[in-house]
Amino acid sequence: MAKLLKPKGKLITIVPANQLLFSEFDRQIGHFRRYSRKSLNQLLLNNGFEPVYCQYFNALGAVSSFICRKVFQKTKLNKNMLSNFNHLVRFAKVLDRIAYHKFGNHLFSVAARSCLKTNFELR
Repeated sequence: MAKLLKPKGKLITIVPANQLLFSEFDRQIGHFRRYSRKSLNQLLLNNGFEPVYCQYFNALGAVSSFICRKVFQKTKLNKNMLSNFNHLVRFAKVLDRIAYHKFGNHLFSVAARSCLKTNFELR
C-alpha cells in the first residue's frame, strides 16, 4: 500500500481498538481484529509506513461496548442504543480529554510513507 502513495504521502486510518472488546458484532460488520496503539504502529512499520500520530478516541464507546457486548451479550445495535449514544457525543468528547486518549473504541492514526525498505520488500 505504501507504494500507492506519493513520496511524503500520508495514510490516515481509523481502526477498531482494544481486542478485549472484540465480539460477534465485530464479525457481523466485517472486522477481523481490534488493534492496540502498539500493534497498529508495528503493522504500519512492517508495511512501509512511519507512524506520525496515533490516538485512541471514543472512551465512552469503549465502556458502553464492553457493557453491551460482554456483560449483556448484545450482538446487534438498535435505534434506541444509537439515539442514546448520539445524545452523549458532547460528553464523549470531554471524556476523551479527561482520559487523555489512553483508551477508546477506535484508533486514529496518521502515517507517512517510509523511505526505508519494508520487511516485505527485503524478502
